[in-house]
Amino acid sequence: MNFSRTCILLATASYTTAQVYYPDWQGGTNVCLNDGLEPHWMTLNSYTEPTLDGCCVKYFKWNYNACMNDTIVGSGDWYVNYEDKKCVQDCASATSPPGCTYFGGLATPTETLYTDALSCCESKLAYIASGLCQANSMDMVYAGSELWRPDYENSRCVQDCEVSNTTCVLPGGIVEDSATSLYADAATCCSTGLSYLSSELCEANSDPTSTGTGKYFQDAENGMCKMDEDDATCPVGYTCERATSNSGTLYETEAKCCESMPWLSSDLCVALTSGVPSEQWFVADIQDEGCVQDCNAVEA
Repeated sequence: MNFSRTCILLATASYTTAQVYYPDWQGGTNVCLNDGLEPHWMTLNSYTEPTLDGCCVKYFKWNYNACMNDTIVGSGDWYVNYEDKKCVQDCASATSPPGCTYFGGLATPTETLYTDALSCCESKLAYIASGLCQANSMDMVYAGSELWRPDYENSRCVQDCEVSNTTCVLPGGIVEDSATSLYADAATCCSTGLSYLSSELCEANSDPTSTGTGKYFQDAENGMCKMDEDDATCPVGYTCERATSNSGTLYETEAKCCESMPWLSSDLCVALTSGVPSEQWFVADIQDEGCVQDCNAVEA
């Protein structure tokens, strides 16, 4: 009698044990079931899981949403969409969960989730400018960061914004990649990004209101120096031209510039530079064995 009672208790215990989830490989549904019909060998070999999520993650990651019976609504967090080069939200729809405006479907268990679009962009799409990626992810128009970048071709720095942007000092177009170095201001951009240039020259070139530095650079071919200045603001008598990266050193005065070319007569170089005769005497023609004075014809 006691033996029979023991058997009944054991049998009852086996039927009242909490049901577990197991992979339905035999049925071919590619989902997890908890109908209590799991094969005995699965129980013996620990192929069962106490939760649906645990079973789906372990055996059907590739079919996770269907395995979960599409009962999940998503976290609302962000994950990467490499094909569209942006980040999207983990949601079943725009209203599931509520406020999921930038939904991209339910994330799979293999996806890394982030609390915001920017963090997702910086981690998963690091080669794209973070501001641009964030704007694309949130369906916003990206106007640029308005930071400064080198413009090597024109020996200056320009801003990261649309060329048509009227709020930028010197718009240079949108920077789309993260490899381009950006700086807080033109001065820092010039001293760091274009360090081989005179900072003063670079900053003047980066300022659309600048007419030049007013300094001098060599014109060895013509035995003189030129002033770094626009033609419109060029002093009378001087030869002006905006300096470039090929202009070399800039000098404070024409005298210092001329002294940097010791093979020339400094007085003559200064005279040619300023347009003011030196009033010095020189040999005009050796055969005539005579000297003439460097002065205006009217004065002579």
